[in-house]
Amino acid sequence: MKEIKGKVIARGARRTVFELDNGNVMKIPVSKYGYRSNAREVNVYKRCGKRLKRHLGKIVRYGDRYEYLIMKKYDRRFPKSNRFFEELKRLKRLFTEKGIYPYDIVSNRGKANYQNLRLDNDGRIIIIDYGNFIFKKPALTHKKLDGFSQPQ
Repeated sequence: MKEIKGKVIARGARRTVFELDNGNVMKIPVSKYGYRSNAREVNVYKRCGKRLKRHLGKIVRYGDRYEYLIMKKYDRRFPKSNRFFEELKRLKRLFTEKGIYPYDIVSNRGKANYQNLRLDNDGRIIIIDYGNFIFKKPALTHKKLDGFSQPQ
């Protein structure tokens, strides 16, 4: 693989993230789970609807075997305020209602996971690491028809 020209801005057990000169970042897997994280981010980005996609870091390009993933870089930090935390909880509910469990945006202690969250230029919450999101089937709601229950 070619040498990557960019500054390392994050290093984890699964991936290393490089800042590129063009306003993007590149995520390179360092383990098989890193490849899975890249693949999952691509899958979530492609499959979720427009309303949810605008809250995900924009994927610019990725390798055929997920050996790299290039994403737009977002610089504005997620604020430590009740207003934005309430917005984050609403966003988490939206993902869950669509059958996507947004793991890693809120900690087990109920706090925002600031390292995975940013704001775009319009102040919209952007999730920059969604490699641990899990697709689950949305809960069925039932409508009663003539004494029978029918899924909607």
